[in-house]
Amino acid sequence: MELHSVRQCLRVTFKKWCPVFVLAFVLTLAVHVLFLSERGICSAVVHFNYAGIESGYDPNGNRFDAAEMKNAVLIRQAAAAIGEDVAEEDVERIQNALEIVGEISDTVFQKIAEKTSIFGEDGLSEVTDIKEATYFPSHYTLKLHYADAGFTAQNATRYLAELLKAYEPYFYEKYGYHTSFKNSLSEANSQTYDYIDFVDILSNHLSTLRDYLAYMESQNNVRFVSRETGYSFTDLIGAIDTIRNEDVQWVTSYIISNNMTTDRTKLMDYYRYKIEDAKRALAQQNSRLDTLNAQIESYVKTNAVFPILGDNTGSRENVEPSNFEFSQPSQMYNDLISQKVSCQTSISETQEQISMLNRRVERLEAAESSGNVELLEAQLKAIDDKIQQILSDIQRTSDEFYKSEYLKNAFQTLKEPKTHMLSFSLKSTALDIVTVEAFLFGLWILVSAFYGTRTDKRRETEKEQVSK
Repeated sequence: MELHSVRQCLRVTFKKWCPVFVLAFVLTLAVHVLFLSERGICSAVVHFNYAGIESGYDPNGNRFDAAEMKNAVLIRQAAAAIGEDVAEEDVERIQNALEIVGEISDTVFQKIAEKTSIFGEDGLSEVTDIKEATYFPSHYTLKLHYADAGFTAQNATRYLAELLKAYEPYFYEKYGYHTSFKNSLSEANSQTYDYIDFVDILSNHLSTLRDYLAYMESQNNVRFVSRETGYSFTDLIGAIDTIRNEDVQWVTSYIISNNMTTDRTKLMDYYRYKIEDAKRALAQQNSRLDTLNAQIESYVKTNAVFPILGDNTGSRENVEPSNFEFSQPSQMYNDLISQKVSCQTSISETQEQISMLNRRVERLEAAESSGNVELLEAQLKAIDDKIQQILSDIQRTSDEFYKSEYLKNAFQTLKEPKTHMLSFSLKSTALDIVTVEAFLFGLWILVSAFYGTRTDKRRETEKEQVSK
């Protein structure tokens, strides 16, 4: 078939196929709009930015769960902000109407999978080279199907905005300063416990709080000083040490030296019980130490042996080989030694605790209670006031550190909530239109070629009949 015939057939059939192309375009677009589009959607885009999100972790190092953005507490809080009352079934309905979709950019996708040739730069065949096994998004689109949630288009925008507004403090409270420290210290009071027990509990809480501040200081790489409080974490640690070493120790000494108690008999019985319990723990620790000593004594290390020749003159006659032998390091042996040291430390601490409790019992048995209760109560009240003040300083300093440094811009709303009466993917729609049109274009070429071939054959047949 001549190229001229094909061109002629294409020109002849173009007018017939042109409506087909237009109709295919309209039908493909209509299918996407009417059947593949999403209706009644309010959407917003948020972004998480902190170390670990790219590996799928939250700021505490646990697995990140994007579904926290539709937490039941936040659902109710956002509804209350726009004046809506929600029942339990309403909360579940709104949660089901909220869709959270992680986004992946084209740049990141190219990093995950890249086409490479197995024949070099000029090769023809290609394989997919997997650059990264997994990818965790940091961009998320929140889609609220407001009709399913029972909202109007106007209320949907307000509701989604309030939900994101509620999530931000929720995020910083969960992954920032832990209010459990404040709650635990506030719950302890001298009315619930005996004086000395209350002081011991107070000292333990302060020790835990100090450990928290030491952890915060270890995360501080910028020598952070709060603009609001004027304190650094080192300053707050020093304040806690002052309370423990001065105020708490003075009160402890005053209580013990004066045998002050709210119930003498009850306290003595409690001390005797703690002594018995400590003795049982001491027996277990001694038994454990004996076992460890036996294991260490019977442990045989693996030796390495290197042969050494005794003559360096070059002659190998009448030379008797000798061996250089040494013990190889053993992780198991080192672990046994570490366990033994830890066990000995625990034994010493338990023995000291037993001695201390015995001294307290002897004091209570030897003398009656004395001391000024009003003075003691005043000192405990002064300590409580200092603790409440330092808790406030810690909370404000930590919040400022998390929001301005450690978790700065950790959560951001990139696109404010916006209502879409009709939403469909332009990229997907364009791809389907191009695919359908390309198929029809190829079909047009094939049909035209087939028609041209038949026309050429018919002309040749007519020419043969005329020549005869």
